[in-house]
Amino acid sequence: MNDNYITPNIENVAVITVTELATSLYSNLDPKINKGDKGISFDGAIDVYNSSNIIKANFKGSVPVQVKGDTIKTEQLSKCSYPIDMADLDIYYAQGGVLYFVVLITPSEEKRIFYKMLLPLELKEVVNRKSRKKTRNFKFNSVDTLQHLTNICHRFLEESKKQSLALIEHKYTMEEFKDFKLIFPDLNVEEITRFNNFKNIIGSSAFIYGEEKGRVYPIDSITVSSVIEEGVLQRNIDNESINYTYSITRSSSETIINIEDLILISCKDNRKRSNIKLNDLTTLYEIKRSRQFLASLSDTKQPFYIGEKLFEKPSKRIQEDVENQLKTISYLEKLFTRLGISLNYKFKNEAFADKFLALLFIINNERYELLQIPTEIIKSSGLISLNVFDNSKLYLYYDSMQKEKLTNIFFADISNKILMGLKDKLNDTKMSVFLSIPIQELVNCINYNQTIVIRSLSTSQMTYNHFTFEYLNNYALDCLKLFDETGDKRLLEIASTLLSNILLFNDERSIAFINLCQTKIRKGDCLSEEELNEIIVIKKEAIKTSDTLLELCTNLILNNKSEAQVNFESLDLEQKEKFSAFPIRKFL
Repeated sequence: MNDNYITPNIENVAVITVTELATSLYSNLDPKINKGDKGISFDGAIDVYNSSNIIKANFKGSVPVQVKGDTIKTEQLSKCSYPIDMADLDIYYAQGGVLYFVVLITPSEEKRIFYKMLLPLELKEVVNRKSRKKTRNFKFNSVDTLQHLTNICHRFLEESKKQSLALIEHKYTMEEFKDFKLIFPDLNVEEITRFNNFKNIIGSSAFIYGEEKGRVYPIDSITVSSVIEEGVLQRNIDNESINYTYSITRSSSETIINIEDLILISCKDNRKRSNIKLNDLTTLYEIKRSRQFLASLSDTKQPFYIGEKLFEKPSKRIQEDVENQLKTISYLEKLFTRLGISLNYKFKNEAFADKFLALLFIINNERYELLQIPTEIIKSSGLISLNVFDNSKLYLYYDSMQKEKLTNIFFADISNKILMGLKDKLNDTKMSVFLSIPIQELVNCINYNQTIVIRSLSTSQMTYNHFTFEYLNNYALDCLKLFDETGDKRLLEIASTLLSNILLFNDERSIAFINLCQTKIRKGDCLSEEELNEIIVIKKEAIKTSDTLLELCTNLILNNKSEAQVNFESLDLEQKEKFSAFPIRKFL
């Protein structure tokens, strides 16, 4: 702040600046702030209305204001701290508060408005102090838009109603209530809940209210004092540099470090040792990273600091446990790779590791009978599914003649090897083994691989003809039904691949083409002019042959909702039930 005397002209400029911000054709505010006002502690008020129609019926309340102007020696207008006389603070407290404005003016005469909402709950602590100085410094926040100023005025009125002097002097305590409200008068909800940028609220005032039977009672005013720091921490593990994101929350008495939501390290200032807590992790990748980090803490060549404090090495017992866990994780990694399970597959909790250790024991000791594999497969080979954890299925291929008897079904050479698995069911035609698995089970299995599935549906791997049409078309429709329930876009790729390949070999195009079009619509793709013309041709043929159900489907693809409704109403009961089973019904 400038030490020079603040001239009346500066005060006038400040009042004009605030008044201009509050004044607009569509403003809900009516500023009544006088230039050169000589009133005690107040310069006027801003009347607040519920709409821009400034009439008595819309009047919400009047916000008392004080406006100060000050010049600064730099062009920086990012922050403002301003002293207020204690005598004025006494008056503000007795009168129910004030909205205090400070307008800073740079050497180039650029101006910015700052404000401080001074309400009784915060002022109570200031004016009732035993040791009182002549002035008290306050941190001010900037206000640059009419909308922001309007919100501030509305919030002032709302909070001041909760903080009458009678309620404040009652001196309610936390012990009197079970429910509470924490209100940040200077922040909106989005700013408060943006935890990755929590510094927004540091230094901000907050009001604590007790809540009972729908009413609130003022308890206290607080100022946020903790701070969060975020960054990337580099650790050297097994001669490999690994980065960890972290957040450090510092308060007046404790520091808490969050390592990627894997590990929480807390350290109280009055204690030498820190507490380490491992979160319940749901992927093998998370478990590995957490144990690698813990192992690195024992490395004296890369000390770990909490602020300025050196983190002590974990105990010998913890070091031994972590070392053993890393060995176990290494075994599980190899098993996951062999079975085609992603290290990032999310299970419900960390107990999944024990289940896979049991499976590893069975494989290493060839105790396959414990998996309850059907006898005919144990003696020969075949596709099997295992419920390994929380009803999650694992699809594998068992071959008694191989050294590694259990193999991931989603390996290309394995899926090709058993490609003929459905030949007896469908006239000696080649079919992908994956089509023998219900679509919901397929895409939800632990070791699912979309690339391998799509590759297995190619025309070089499968037979597309009039024998396979019904089976493949129905499988595609099952994909669309499941997509409508889950929104899983992988299902649309499977359906689109099947239907596109059907159209290459099937002379009866109408049904497959309509289904391909509805798949495209679900993807959000626009149909080409050529595709629309083909649908119109199919519609004309449907009308010619009196195939109302087919005509209904074409009208839905063409988005002719009214015609489609007429078609639907003309169907008999049996046809309506048939139509209701089709995924295209969602377009009606």
